[in-house]
Amino acid sequence: DTEYKLDGCAQMAAHGAFYLPHNLDFRGRAYPLPVDVQHMGSDLTRAMLVFAEPRKVTRRGLFWMKIHLANLLGKDKLSFAERVDYVDDVMPEVL
Repeated sequence: DTEYKLDGCAQMAAHGAFYLPHNLDFRGRAYPLPVDVQHMGSDLTRAMLVFAEPRKVTRRGLFWMKIHLANLLGKDKLSFAERVDYVDDVMPEVL
């Protein structure tokens, strides 16, 4: 499975920038068509995807990344402000 995903990523990387086509279901949810290389896949495949046109992280974007990290660390019941403070405290351990 891992080799298949690595091979798929290598093949897509050879083309430079690429798009991921999606299907919409009856509820309006979007699902990527590629099975192995997609942004909704495993941590391995998501880690290998890089945006073709990088953008700087805004203050708001950083806020939401901190919220997401706190959620991943089991702090999803805290207020947003408490989650941001928690992530600021544990960031040296994360990096």
